[in-house]
Amino acid sequence: MTTNRNLTHDFSGPTVQERITCLFEHSQLFDIIADKPQAGICQRYGRGWSTIIAYIESEVNQSQRAAELFIRENAQVGRGILDERRKEKAYKKVMNKWMGDIFRHERAFRAARQMALSDSPSKEYMRKYRSNSGSGKGGTRAANGELMSIYGQENELVPSDLTTLDDEELEPIANFIVDWLMNPFVDYIGTRFQRFWHKLLYGKMRPAEGDDIEAVNARTISAIARAFVSVMAILFLVAPIATLDSIQQPKLRILVMALFGQLFATSAQFMGSRSVPLYMLITAYFQAMVVFLGTTSVQNVRQ
Repeated sequence: MTTNRNLTHDFSGPTVQERITCLFEHSQLFDIIADKPQAGICQRYGRGWSTIIAYIESEVNQSQRAAELFIRENAQVGRGILDERRKEKAYKKVMNKWMGDIFRHERAFRAARQMALSDSPSKEYMRKYRSNSGSGKGGTRAANGELMSIYGQENELVPSDLTTLDDEELEPIANFIVDWLMNPFVDYIGTRFQRFWHKLLYGKMRPAEGDDIEAVNARTISAIARAFVSVMAILFLVAPIATLDSIQQPKLRILVMALFGQLFATSAQFMGSRSVPLYMLITAYFQAMVVFLGTTSVQNVRQ
C-alpha cells in the first residue's frame, strides 16, 4: 500500500506556517543530503502521476477530436466559413493545442515511469532518514510538512511509495553484504567499540551519541562484493571437481555435474549481472588448468 493513499483523507494538511517552520527545522537534514545524496528520501507519487496522466489523456483526446473536426470541415477548397487569414490562425491553434498535449503526455509518461522504476531506499538509509528528521527526538513532521508516519515505522518494511534520491546501483550480492553482514556488524560491534574508544580517550568530556559511524560508500561495498564473488566462484568450481574426482560411476557423475551446473548458474544470477564477466574469467582459468593438468598427466603416464 502506498503512503499517498493516506494523504487523500487529509484535505487540510499542514498550514503555511508549519511548512515554513519544517523547512527551517530540517536545515541540518538538507546539509546531510547535500553531502550524501543517498540519504535523501523522496515520494514517488504513484497515485498522483496516475491521476495527472489520466487528465492529460483526456485533454489529448479532446484536442484530437477538435483538430480532426477542423480538418474534416475545411479539407476541401471553398468549404468552411473562414477567410484565409482567420483559417490559418484557427488551424495553427487547434494543431498546436493537439501537439502540445501529446508532448505533455510524453513528458509525464517518462517521468512517471522513471519514478516507478527508481530503487527503493535501503532499510539502513530509511532508518537514518527518520533519525535525521528528528523522529527519535519527538519530531512529528517531516521536512515537507507532512506527518512522519508516512515514512513508516522502525520495524516495518520500507513504504512502497518512497524512493531514494541517489541510486548507488549496488548488485544483489552487495545489498546482501550491507543488510546481513555490514549493518549487523556496525549495530552490534562497531558502534559499541566506538563508544568504548571515545570513553577511553575522552572520558566524560564527550558523551557517546547514537550513530557516529559514517556510512560506507558504494565503491567500498562494491570492492568487498567483488572479492566475495571471486571466493564464491572459486568454491563453486572446486567443490564439483573434488566431488567428481571421488565418483567412479558415469551415470552418477552426469547427475552430479548437472546439479552443480544448476547451482553455479543460480549463484551467478544471485551475484548480479556485473559479476558474470568475473565468473566467466574464473571459469576460463579453471578450464585452462584442467586441460593443463590432464595433458601433464597423460605425458607422465606415457613416460
